[in-house]
Amino acid sequence: GGAGGAIGVLAVFLRIWPLVVVACFLCGLSQGLGQFYRFAAVEVCLPRRKPVAITLVLTGGVLAAFVGPQLAELTTHLVSSRPYLGCFAAVAALGILNALAASAVIYPQKASNTEDMQPAPDSGARQPHMNPLLDQPAHVVETGINAKPRKAPLTTPLLTLMLRPRCLTAIALATVAHTSMSLLMVPLAIAMNEKGFSAELTTLTFELHFASMFAPGVFTGKLISRIGPIRAAAVGALAFAAAVITLALDSRFPNFIIGMALCGLGWNLLFSSGSVMLTSCYAPSDATRVQGANDFAIFFVAGSGSG
Repeated sequence: GGAGGAIGVLAVFLRIWPLVVVACFLCGLSQGLGQFYRFAAVEVCLPRRKPVAITLVLTGGVLAAFVGPQLAELTTHLVSSRPYLGCFAAVAALGILNALAASAVIYPQKASNTEDMQPAPDSGARQPHMNPLLDQPAHVVETGINAKPRKAPLTTPLLTLMLRPRCLTAIALATVAHTSMSLLMVPLAIAMNEKGFSAELTTLTFELHFASMFAPGVFTGKLISRIGPIRAAAVGALAFAAAVITLALDSRFPNFIIGMALCGLGWNLLFSSGSVMLTSCYAPSDATRVQGANDFAIFFVAGSGSG
């Protein structure tokens, strides 16, 4: 984010269009990587606190929902001769602050996933013992006929991990959440404009929608811990259904506000439930691969569906 903002400042100042593309790509990349903070929180909390950790990280979006639009409005014409230079400067500053905060987190060291050494089939084979001088298994320093090769860490194929029923369910919950939310949110501005609502009312609707996406994280983590991710996801699905009904009933301003608020609540419950369930589907050594594949599936489907 910091690099993207800095390049954006340079691009706008020098009026170099290709650099603007590079800057936007880096800013988008930082947003994608920022999605992994919810999983990073799981690594520094007690196992029983996983749902609360994930939902509290999502709650940070409340600040972005209100500060983001206001900051954009303040910085767009901060430099009158170079519109949007101030926006990129703000992005650079926020990216640097974000990097400093992330670097201050201390993560527990993960143990390596290695297979226990098994005796060789010959009659003279024996279980490896610790070498008291080197503090490592004796097979590491043995030579000749007693030497045994160190086996590589076990790695489960990604497809095998992804096809596990619980993992598929977790990915499906989060994907449905993001796709459903996108289908309702993307055409919102056009729909409200066609009904004659001002830009201010449209912005307010978006802000309240974003707040309803992230603010419930204060209590949804405890709800998931209490009733489980499947039941919490069912509540989220009901919220989505209520949102669709509310928006379909009428095109008055209260319908837009209430409908999009219910949409945000449904997203929070479904997305959080899927994320919590996913953390129980893999070993620590497989975490980054599964998490990356999960987010790719979510945003690929949501992006395709909302386009």
